[in-house]
Amino acid sequence: MNYEHSDNPNFDNESESFTSLDLKQVDNITFGGDDTGDYPDFADVFIESADYNGVEMNEDMINWVNEECEDFVKEQFLNNII
Repeated sequence: MNYEHSDNPNFDNESESFTSLDLKQVDNITFGGDDTGDYPDFADVFIESADYNGVEMNEDMINWVNEECEDFVKEQFLNNII
């Protein structure tokens, strides 16, 4: 999958939300909702904390990734448990 967005997080002040993040810069991820009874879907998996370009992500950034990039979250989770 291609996770290219932008080099820097873009924040839309009018809607108070992120419009894009470079997902290649997201690392040091801690997951929640990782119930093994949900295998193989892991539909409840979400990012609890992570770093963006070496800096801890704030709640708005994490929420954006969890809501807008579900495939990325699941892929990172699966890569983490392998």
